[in-house]
Amino acid sequence: MILLKGFPNLFGQWLQEKIRVEQNSPCYLWDSILKNPESIKTKCMQIILQQLQHTNDLANLNDLGDASSSYRLIIWWNGGILSDEDIIYLLNRGASAIVNAKQDLAEILHAIEEVRLNGLYYNEIINKALHQLCLRNKILKDRNQISRSLLCAREQQIIDLRYSGKTSKEIAEILFLSKKTIDKIFGDLYRRFECNNFFELLNACKYRPGKESILTL
Repeated sequence: MILLKGFPNLFGQWLQEKIRVEQNSPCYLWDSILKNPESIKTKCMQIILQQLQHTNDLANLNDLGDASSSYRLIIWWNGGILSDEDIIYLLNRGASAIVNAKQDLAEILHAIEEVRLNGLYYNEIINKALHQLCLRNKILKDRNQISRSLLCAREQQIIDLRYSGKTSKEIAEILFLSKKTIDKIFGDLYRRFECNNFFELLNACKYRPGKESILTL
């Protein structure tokens, strides 16, 4: 069973009919349920699709309380850009999914199905916020930090020599390697850091010349 909350009347009626047809599931407007609450008494899971338009509405978000085991909340966001903090706040208030009003109906229906089957729907909106939360709390390192931490001493030495103006041939002679090996090492570095040239590699590595360390690890 799906309950639509916070939608304009005409749009809510249109969405109600679409969900009924596509999901083959009972769907009701919240206001109509308030007039006859006995009509939705059921043991099956109830999904609330609630539209929010302003960050001020977040503070007024209804808690599910003791009914949280049988209710799942999907937030249909129809306002400005949600900050990572707002998204985490919504998850902590019981949201099982957060979708954007700009997403097409197929995405909304998919979210409803995923919440019904799995209890959660982690799309790009939620994944990005959780990823940033993990980075801020140092649970994860960012991609460049991970790549930098995997640089071996030889790679660091080669970058330092190139920065000093040495060609691949000269670096090869200094390190007793072939020019082909040096070129391959640079090619691997460019792919790892998603760079097109040596200057972009320096920027990605946050290169800082020094006697002991050439990279900010």
